[in-house]
Amino acid sequence: MTAAGASVVASAIGWSQFGGGGEPRPWVKPADVDGQLVRLSYVDSPCQDSADIDVDESPDEVVVTVRTRTWALSCSEANELYRFEVRLSSPLRGRALLDGACALPGYADEDDCRSSARAE
Repeated sequence: MTAAGASVVASAIGWSQFGGGGEPRPWVKPADVDGQLVRLSYVDSPCQDSADIDVDESPDEVVVTVRTRTWALSCSEANELYRFEVRLSSPLRGRALLDGACALPGYADEDDCRSSARAE
């Protein structure tokens, strides 16, 4: 997916860089939406090295997919909450806001996917 017209604002707490690819990470629902600004969070290892946020906008829906990378061989079992913001090319209005990770095989049973397949 591409960030077609959307800019990702790196206001994340706890990570130092964006990187490509990585493991899909469902985000916590519901998202906080204010016009074009969408604030999301997700839970991941405190040893996370990078995160990549993909945004795909269409007239009917916005799909946001978070992918993270962790290179550490040894890390704490505890998880951290990471926050980020996405600025859409136009306000969300009536479009569905979907978690791209939840649509991938093997992720539909994740807690954050089961709590709400759609975040509007």
